[in-house]
Amino acid sequence: MKQSNRKYRDIVSSGRELIFSHGIRRVSVEEICTRAGTSKMTFYKYFKNKTDLARAILDEIFEDAMKQYDDILNSDISFEDKIRRVITMKLAYAGQYGKEFTEELVSSNEDLKQYIIEKAEQYKNMTIKFIQNGKDSGAINRSFPTEFILYLTDYIRIILADEGLKQIIPDVHERLESLFNFYFYGIMGREKILSD
Repeated sequence: MKQSNRKYRDIVSSGRELIFSHGIRRVSVEEICTRAGTSKMTFYKYFKNKTDLARAILDEIFEDAMKQYDDILNSDISFEDKIRRVITMKLAYAGQYGKEFTEELVSSNEDLKQYIIEKAEQYKNMTIKFIQNGKDSGAINRSFPTEFILYLTDYIRIILADEGLKQIIPDVHERLESLFNFYFYGIMGREKILSD
């Protein structure tokens, strides 16, 4: 299996460091190969291009995140604690990416757009379960239709890439944290979600 092959792992590891630090566009296959100590021929044995490598890297992260998300949803803690853990987890994952790569993701680089749509669909089912759990426990207002909540959740990605908001909050990670806190707590003076 290629995922356990040392050369494959070296390419993925090197690609992850470089792509997360500098973004897909600014990193060359040659740089990835040099860092991995391998040839371009070996790179192309496993990947079609840099975007294909980025997808493989994101697949690993997504699988790990989904497992953690599922563990949180099925844990025996209050709904508010579940929200806090989910948001902390999301911000921790987002914090792994450099600003350039995060900007490419939130602005839906054409090469990654379909990939992100597919992952969002997989994530949607778990989010529906999470929202229903919140409604059942009384933690989420039952008058809001689930589809409305999902729409607003998905809209966060669009707002993150908004040029006007970028000028107000230039740092993409700070924008993400502000949006999540606003989404879950609004402007009514409650402590922010990550305060504990």
